[in-house]
Amino acid sequence: MVADTTTTLLVKLRAYHTRLDKHFKQIKPELDQLQNRWRSLSPLYQGEAAEQFCANWLRTSERFNEYISRLQQIIKILDEHIHTLEESDNKEDM
Repeated sequence: MVADTTTTLLVKLRAYHTRLDKHFKQIKPELDQLQNRWRSLSPLYQGEAAEQFCANWLRTSERFNEYISRLQQIIKILDEHIHTLEESDNKEDM
């Protein structure tokens, strides 16, 4: 009974990990591309609208970077928990 619960939990955690990893691999390059485009545009963009956009972009970029950092932390924690459960599951099978 416990082995079934552990196995089910492992399957669901692995699926969640896979989705998070896929999301990270999709969003990180897109954010990098946006940041590179902003670095190219920033020196050319002038005026009050540019200043407002710049302030908003910097806040948004900072939030995305924080999101990505936390996403990486969650993936790392999932890795650790999955590893621990796999070890526990293997011991139960013996």
